[in-house]
Amino acid sequence: MKPRTIANIAVLIIVLAFLIANWRVITMSTELNLLFARLQAPLGVLILIVGAAIFAVEFIVHALSRRTWSRERLGLARELEALRLRADEVEGARIKELRDQIERETAVIRAQLERLLASTPTAQRGPQR
Repeated sequence: MKPRTIANIAVLIIVLAFLIANWRVITMSTELNLLFARLQAPLGVLILIVGAAIFAVEFIVHALSRRTWSRERLGLARELEALRLRADEVEGARIKELRDQIERETAVIRAQLERLLASTPTAQRGPQR
């Protein structure tokens, strides 16, 4: 398990233990001051609202980070594919250039060999028995 998941489970267990230990107080009706209004409601409703807000923020942040990671991963995959194709093109060009150079050098060697053979007398070409 990831550390973040373990921390979330631990916090959930602590909150549940707190709720069970203080259930009578939580369900008692209390006057809540919301800075812009006063409300008569159980303390449990406030805890539920705060918990839901924290969960919503956590979910939104996770979804946004996952979306960003996914887009970055796709962009990197496209860039990697483009670089691979470019490397294949460069390697193909290098192989073609090497092949052409070998063919030119082989042609030069053949020409030198033919000149050498043409300058030697025919009697000396073959082995004597």
